[in-house]
Amino acid sequence: MAGIAGILGRTSDANVDALSRMSAALSHRGPDGHASLVTPSDEHGNGCLLAYRHLAVLDADRGGESPQPVMRDGKAMAFDGSILNYRDLASGDDKSGHAETVFRHLSQRGAQALNDFRGTFAMALWDDAKRTLILARDPLGHRPLYVARNPQPGSTWSLMFASEVRAILASGLLGKPRLNPAAVAEVVWNGFVVSPDTIVRGITSIYPGQVVAIGPDGKESAAEFFWSVPAQEDHKAADDQSMRAALRETIRLNLATDAPLGVFLSGGIDSGSIANLAQQQHSDRPIKTFCMAMEEAALCEGAAAREIAKAIGSEHHEVMMTESRFVAALDAAVDSLDQPTFDALNQYHICKAVREAGVTVALGGIGGDAIFGGDSTLRRLPRLRKIAQYSGWVPESMRVSAMRMLASVLQGNGKPVGAQQKWAKLPSVTKAGGDLISLYQLTYAMFLPEFQRELIHTGVNGVEVKYGLPPQTRQWMERECRDHTPIEVAAILETRFFVGERLLRDADTVSSSLSFELRSPLSDPRLIEELNRLPDARKYLPVGYKPVLRRYGLEGLDPELFNRPKAGFVMPFEKWIRKNLGQVMESVMLDERAAAAAGLNGEVVGRLWQAFQQAVPGLYWTRVWAVYILIRWCQRHGVAI
Repeated sequence: MAGIAGILGRTSDANVDALSRMSAALSHRGPDGHASLVTPSDEHGNGCLLAYRHLAVLDADRGGESPQPVMRDGKAMAFDGSILNYRDLASGDDKSGHAETVFRHLSQRGAQALNDFRGTFAMALWDDAKRTLILARDPLGHRPLYVARNPQPGSTWSLMFASEVRAILASGLLGKPRLNPAAVAEVVWNGFVVSPDTIVRGITSIYPGQVVAIGPDGKESAAEFFWSVPAQEDHKAADDQSMRAALRETIRLNLATDAPLGVFLSGGIDSGSIANLAQQQHSDRPIKTFCMAMEEAALCEGAAAREIAKAIGSEHHEVMMTESRFVAALDAAVDSLDQPTFDALNQYHICKAVREAGVTVALGGIGGDAIFGGDSTLRRLPRLRKIAQYSGWVPESMRVSAMRMLASVLQGNGKPVGAQQKWAKLPSVTKAGGDLISLYQLTYAMFLPEFQRELIHTGVNGVEVKYGLPPQTRQWMERECRDHTPIEVAAILETRFFVGERLLRDADTVSSSLSFELRSPLSDPRLIEELNRLPDARKYLPVGYKPVLRRYGLEGLDPELFNRPKAGFVMPFEKWIRKNLGQVMESVMLDERAAAAAGLNGEVVGRLWQAFQQAVPGLYWTRVWAVYILIRWCQRHGVAI
């Protein structure tokens, strides 16, 4: 893991200073070293300025070798990530380290090298001869990469990029940052911002699996996806042994580090598979496993994790999380967020505890539910589509009217905010018809579309964000989902949105804030490719059972260890918000001026808070927490609408 930043523009002292501020803002991502480079200027005094922050997790015997960024053969690289197969990419007896091998491979093969990499990355490669900057991210989006373009032609800079939104803000080149109205609407719908948007106007994200070529004027000369979920016609004959081999290879590669390593063990199939296979490949000594335990028995998987750890033979550690501990660390945890998100803080606390235990790299089970059929969405979404198709003979106006009447009867009156339960979405579901992407977004909507329009400030309400997605992202998903079965589409949407836009992004931001690398081996494009060789029944059914992981991840373990409901790394927010945590939140939730600055209607936010305290049906803790984090983030970073 690392942090990277860069500027296309004048190679002037002012831009060098701006780059230095960006690098300093990324220091938590790489405390083990840093470097910067200014390339030769053209006749107009323009060039490329690159900065790099280093966390030594590979090549520790070389001092965490880091030759980047330097100019060699007219090229310079800034690279964030861990290419776990880098030794396989070196030719013959070449003993070059990680960064040197990656740089040479990119220099020789350009964008074609990206499909050779196993691991995670966000990278920038400057070609001085072509005066072109190449930017790219790994296929599933483990590592972020953000871009800001200067809207004023002829200025001293044309483009900036960085591993974090906050690093671009730290440059000082954007002036007073403004809130992105579309992003506000996306947070209200999803609980997080959806790529390519970011919370700040003028800053966008490179898509996962995308490579972009940019000229010195900051304009794209080419942009394409170098990886997409394999289409159905690419399926080959099912091969269980190759699936088993792919899973074991992925774990083997993710164990590659010279830094202290651990495995998160929640007590479920995902983390249990990773820990089991990791221990089998680490047979000379016990691996370290870590579990977050809760005071609330219903959420605590401590006992189950201890049983699994004993069966595996790992050195197990348990971290107890209490409300007082959570509240005491609230400011630091929220300040770790690069963008507003309703999730992430559970990951922050387990990462913090493991980092304090002396571990620098850990493996977690992110992506297992979506990719291996553990999420109920894979069952629910095809059913919703069938219902819409079967009722298609009834005119839409009649269907919508009937659903509105039913929702009105069920919703009740006399509450500050109407019920937000799933059944209250029936009119919107009926309108969506059989469109799987729209149905998916409706199932995950934080609030009913009608209440979203109330919650958003009138100055933002005119922004069109249909079904919580930017239009170009909608088009991207339509291409990805084409020619796939409904259950495969559900898995793709879960992988791209729930995993890529939420879990992996959150994992990166909170772990990097602690100078810690969290790896997610189950979120691996090669595993997805291999899994897609199996028919739906073999890879997904029954939904929730995760047949592939049970067959190949839990080999050697008693299946009864996993025949129980899974809780995972879940904290009792609902209970805490109704107690001490709610007292901390209330001043923010009732501050109408702060809400307006964050693009929200302050009076409606106050009603929402009151409704939550009255336990209105469907108003789960995630709803008020998402609003709180949005307002709090904007306050903290001085970003307003």
